[in-house]
Amino acid sequence: MKAELSLPCADDIQDSRDLDTLLQGLKGVPEWDENLFNTLDYLYRHRLLRLLCGQASGAHLRAYRDHLSAVLDILGSEVAKMNPTVIGRWAAYVDLVDSQLAVNRRRPSETLLGRTHVREILERVLDGRVRTQRDIQTQLQLKEANASRILKLMEQAQLIRRRKIGRENRIEVGAMAESARVERRTVPRGLDYLVARG
Repeated sequence: MKAELSLPCADDIQDSRDLDTLLQGLKGVPEWDENLFNTLDYLYRHRLLRLLCGQASGAHLRAYRDHLSAVLDILGSEVAKMNPTVIGRWAAYVDLVDSQLAVNRRRPSETLLGRTHVREILERVLDGRVRTQRDIQTQLQLKEANASRILKLMEQAQLIRRRKIGRENRIEVGAMAESARVERRTVPRGLDYLVARG
């Protein structure tokens, strides 16, 4: 490793400022070597795991993605030929973060799921314990207007679908219902190989 660049510890990279500092240091590296690639690979893998396992905000994910994209741009094709495996992995990290950002945009917000009765209604719909809006009102002892307001929010988040049949509003499972129900694993599915390497 070159003396001009002091690499941080994996746990020292906490936010976008740390990534910016690292990027500035990498811009000044005159010659990349295997040791630098391997050290950075460990840093990026460790940071990615912390972001994905810790339910990081979109801002943190975007900062990581933008940083890695900038590093890939700095390298250019000649340097990238030195270690195509690591470069390919970093490009895959960028794609993975883009995918996670897309999923996060579609996932119902914790704010909605934390509202009174939302999780309870969702579980009852998923388990088949409620079929109509009237069932929800009766079982949860809600006023019609209150139930209607909650169900409207849930419908906008695609947790449920309401279908008018005669005089009843039938409640069905929405497209995003299962994603709201599933608890996050310690290591997101598909990232097990990152842990095994680290």
